[in-house]
Amino acid sequence: MQEPSGRKDGSSPPESMKDVLASLSLVVAILTVYAGLALVYWGETLPLECRRFTGTAPPEPTLTVTHSGRNWTVELAERWGERFPKSQMFLRMRDPYGVDRFGMMRFTDLTMANWATFHVVFQDIHPGIPGTCDGDRLLIDRTSYGLGSAFAVSFGNVLIATGFLH
Repeated sequence: MQEPSGRKDGSSPPESMKDVLASLSLVVAILTVYAGLALVYWGETLPLECRRFTGTAPPEPTLTVTHSGRNWTVELAERWGERFPKSQMFLRMRDPYGVDRFGMMRFTDLTMANWATFHVVFQDIHPGIPGTCDGDRLLIDRTSYGLGSAFAVSFGNVLIATGFLH
């Protein structure tokens, strides 16, 4: 007795169709594994909160300045701990001669859409968190802001950190 094949004439599908179905099943299985691995990786790499500092009095936050290629990187290096909301953080830039390049600009306004105007972009490494965190950074164009340009980071009107691009 022949098993039902689902075809009107009772015949089984051609071998090439079986090969296509088997290949398709294999591709779906591989994609499912990759999707699962991507979700695990994403969950491991996107923190849900800032690192917390310990101690009785909050230490002063620090910045590091590096450069590679065409940009300076000013990284919020330590002890930012979410206490400064991004919407209330400001950057001020001066050229090496002390001339203001622009007034105090909110971190949230320093976007790729505004790159042509300010030549600075804020990279939010923790997009789901309202406060600034260790690892968030400012990318600053090296052509627009040469060696010795100065920056100041403020929370509202309170100066938090200053530095030079070097």
